[in-house]
Amino acid sequence: MAPEQAWVRASLTLPFVERVIAADWLLRLGRTSLPALRTYVDGSHEHGVRRARRTLRYVRERVDSPRETILRLMLVFARLPEPEPNLWVGNETDPLARSDLVYLTYKVVVEYDGQHHWLDQRQRERDIERREALERAGWTMVVVTAEGITRPREVVRRVHAALCERGYRGPDPVFSDTWRCWFALRRVTD
Repeated sequence: MAPEQAWVRASLTLPFVERVIAADWLLRLGRTSLPALRTYVDGSHEHGVRRARRTLRYVRERVDSPRETILRLMLVFARLPEPEPNLWVGNETDPLARSDLVYLTYKVVVEYDGQHHWLDQRQRERDIERREALERAGWTMVVVTAEGITRPREVVRRVHAALCERGYRGPDPVFSDTWRCWFALRRVTD
């Protein structure tokens, strides 16, 4: 079975957030592409395809982990601007760092630090050096830990505050019933 077909079939039983995670991960592993998913979903009439179509608009390339997907969706469904996943920040001649979620307009980076970021000393040192370089270049960092992501309202409020400090004038976050169901009522773990 083709990955695109498997994803559509899985859409019958997977909840929304897990459908996005699954598609992001298929892209990350190189099992399919966003155009291939779109083509398959647009031409399919099998069970699950409607759910897959509704989900596809939230699927992104360059996502490196399921927690990045959860974090991005947490922000988007609280009605904050959508960050770009895993962009290099800096300039063409001096790229500073590849960051998990990037708000280029506001120079805000949101990083998810799972347990390996804290347990692996070399990783921790690289993270500190990268963050210092970004801060020297005028970027604001919001670091979300494995424990922190279990407090999703706090995460959204921290990102919103960082955006506002950098000039964002959009609406405050909205924590709808759907948002609470998807994020506040689930236990997100590493």
